[in-house]
Amino acid sequence: MDTHLTESCFSKMGGAYAALFTPYDAKGRVNPEMVGRIIDYGLRNGLRGFYLTGTTGEWWLLSTDERKLVMEAAVRAARGRCKLIAHIGANRTDDAVALARHAAKVGIDWISSITPQLYRTSFDAAYYHYKTVTAATCRFSSIRWAPRSCRSVTCASSTCRT
Repeated sequence: MDTHLTESCFSKMGGAYAALFTPYDAKGRVNPEMVGRIIDYGLRNGLRGFYLTGTTGEWWLLSTDERKLVMEAAVRAARGRCKLIAHIGANRTDDAVALARHAAKVGIDWISSITPQLYRTSFDAAYYHYKTVTAATCRFSSIRWAPRSCRSVTCASSTCRT
């Protein structure tokens, strides 16, 4: 797999994107209809895309199935009119892989991820996590490295390896 980033990776990513909050219904369930209404509103007002299930979308409060539901609702609402980025980061690599595969399956344009956050992790553990997630899908992904979650100062100065 070619891991080199080129300008073409970002060529269709221009414009304003909004981080979508996750709407709930009166019973506290994810509200897919409202996801669609929010996307329609954003598109009518000039947005070019949406970032789903990230911090603003309360990813840590959602089950894997709820995160998948948000992705599905967004793809249905977007109908190819905008770009969608899904945050697939999780505290379990297997969950992140499942979310990445689902994102590719339903038509999410890009994925993004953070390292598992519950415990401090080494650079090698973070590398394993990202390599495993990246190998699970052909979607372009962006990663966010949070060196403060590492045990060792060397994490911050390490460079990516392939």
